[in-house]
Amino acid sequence: MNRYSFTANRRQTLKLLLAGAGVMGGRFAIPFSAAHAAESTIVWAANSGECDPADIARFKEATGIAVDYREVISDADQFFASVRPQFTAGLPIGYDVICISSAYTSFYADNGWLEPLDPAALPNVQKNLLPSLKSVKHADIAIPFDFAPVGLAFNRAHFKDGLESWGQLLDPAVKGKVGLYATPVVNVAAWGLYLKSQGKIDNLPAEMTLEEAMEVLAFLKPHIEGGQLLPAQGENAGQKLSNGDLIAAMAPPVNISQLDPAKVGFAVPKEGAPAYVDRLGIPKGAANPQAALAFIDWWFRPENAASSCRYTLQYPYAVGVKEELAKLDPALAANPLIFPPADVLDRLFPYPAPWDQRERAQIARTWTQMISG
Repeated sequence: MNRYSFTANRRQTLKLLLAGAGVMGGRFAIPFSAAHAAESTIVWAANSGECDPADIARFKEATGIAVDYREVISDADQFFASVRPQFTAGLPIGYDVICISSAYTSFYADNGWLEPLDPAALPNVQKNLLPSLKSVKHADIAIPFDFAPVGLAFNRAHFKDGLESWGQLLDPAVKGKVGLYATPVVNVAAWGLYLKSQGKIDNLPAEMTLEEAMEVLAFLKPHIEGGQLLPAQGENAGQKLSNGDLIAAMAPPVNISQLDPAKVGFAVPKEGAPAYVDRLGIPKGAANPQAALAFIDWWFRPENAASSCRYTLQYPYAVGVKEELAKLDPALAANPLIFPPADVLDRLFPYPAPWDQRERAQIARTWTQMISG
C-alpha cells in the first residue's frame, strides 16, 4: 500500500478546492481551470499494459501536464485491498486518477470514494463516449474506459463449425479441456446468461440477485468437481488453446488477438456474454483533480481513443475510433475482434450486479470451497 503524508499544506489545498467547488446534482463537483491544470503533475494508478507510454508523452506535449504513470494494478482485488484502509479512514491514497475494475465500481461510488465530476469540464467525454456506455451505472462519476466481453476462445480444430453456446462446454467430449476464470464474479455472470436462457434464473448479470448467483454456483459445482470445467485457466489460455491443451476457455478478445486466427477463434455465444466496463475515476483527496479532469477528457478525443485502442486491442469506448484507426492501421480497423458486428454487440451484457460486501464475500467463500474441494 502506498503511504501518503496528509500535511497541513495539503489540507489547506483541499479546503480551498472544496470552498471553490460548484454544486452538481446536490454534490460538490471539482472546479476546472485549464491554466492551473497545465502547471500540474498527476499520478495515475493504471492496469498493467493500460496505455502506450508514447501517448503519455503526447498528452504532456499537448497540455503541459506531466503524468507519473504507474502500472500498479495487476490484480483488482489486491489493489482494492491496498487502498481500502486509507479510503475508510478518510485519507488520500496518493493517486489523482485510478483505473477501476467493473467488479468494484459500485463499491467505490456508493461509499463516496470518488470525486463527483463536472460535465462541463469533460466536453469530449460528453460528446464522444459511446451511447451504449452512457447508461451504465455510475457513468457520471466513474468514466467508462476499458470495454470488452468475456466470451469464448476456442480451438478451431475441435469446433470446426464454431462455438455457439455455453452449453457446448458441457459435452463430455471436451471434459478437462475447458478453462474458466480464477475468480467467481465473471463465471457467475457468464453462466448466469446460460441459465437465464434455460429459464432457471430471471435476471441479466447487472441485476442478478445473490440467490441467483448462488444458483449459478450450485449449477457449476458438479461440473468443476467432476473435472469437466477447469478454474483458473481462462486468464492466460492463449498458448494452451494453440497447442490443444485446452479446447475452449473464457477470455476477452485481447487475450487471443496475437494468435493465429486459423487455429484459435473467438465467439460470443447465442445466450450472450458478460462485458466488463472498467473505468477512470478521481479518488477522494486527489492532489490535482483539475489536471486529472483534463487527462480523462483528453482520452476521449477520437484520435487519442484510437491510439489507445491500437495499443490495448480493446473495444473502442468512444465514437469515431474506427475512422481514426483506419488512417493508422486499416487492417486493425477491419478486425472483427475489435469492431464486431452489431448483432454481437447486442449480445453483450455489463456485469457485475451491485452486490454489497457481505454478498460478495458469500459468493467468494462458496467459490473457494468449490474449487478447493
